[in-house]
Amino acid sequence: MKTTFFTALFLCFFAGSSFAEWRLELYGGVFFPGRSDITVKRPLAGDNVTYRDLAWDDRSFEKPIYYGYRIGYFFGDQDRTGIELELVHAKIYSDPDSHLMASGLIANQPVDGLRRLGEHIQRFDLSHGHNLLMVNFVRKAAPWREGTFSSTRPHLVFRAGIGPCISHTESLIEDRFKDGYEIGGLGVQAAAGVVMPLANNFYLPFEYKYSYSWLRDLDIVQGKADMNVGGSHLAFGAGVRF
Repeated sequence: MKTTFFTALFLCFFAGSSFAEWRLELYGGVFFPGRSDITVKRPLAGDNVTYRDLAWDDRSFEKPIYYGYRIGYFFGDQDRTGIELELVHAKIYSDPDSHLMASGLIANQPVDGLRRLGEHIQRFDLSHGHNLLMVNFVRKAAPWREGTFSSTRPHLVFRAGIGPCISHTESLIEDRFKDGYEIGGLGVQAAAGVVMPLANNFYLPFEYKYSYSWLRDLDIVQGKADMNVGGSHLAFGAGVRF
């Protein structure tokens, strides 16, 4: 998988360093996607139409479930600053029964009004999924201003990241189906969380994050689709320091 290559590259880059601390985390959670405008471009079919304000379903607890993992290298003053490589696996599903404002051309005919999505597009999902491969800058902090920071005590973690979106796009249009993985665009994220240490270098991370992605030229049946996807995440899991 593409993420395996990036993980190996990340490890090799720091392998020769006199490091202070590594962290490995696995987590699950839930994604709350915001609404999106979708532009569908199918020149051979005469389609160039934008659907407004589509609400997504996340299905975070259905297989394949929402998950993520990250590995980070921490250094500097009390190992408080770090660089991470993170993969977030979220999903988004459209509802073909959605009634949306549409404007543009469908089959070379002008449209400008309310339409049911399924009359044109029977399925449009990123079910395997809306994957974010992030390089994060991380900063750890004491939970109160005057507190003394220690990785072995409860502490706060703040991160900001940027990286490619690996999309698994699925479309069903006019009884024709197409799916596949692709680099869909660019994503960014910001997150804040709490770490609760356990024994033997293990700990429990809890996190809120917001991500936003610009997805362009996603492959669909006989054409391309553009959209932006933003949303909130709640994540919780387990980690280890070494």
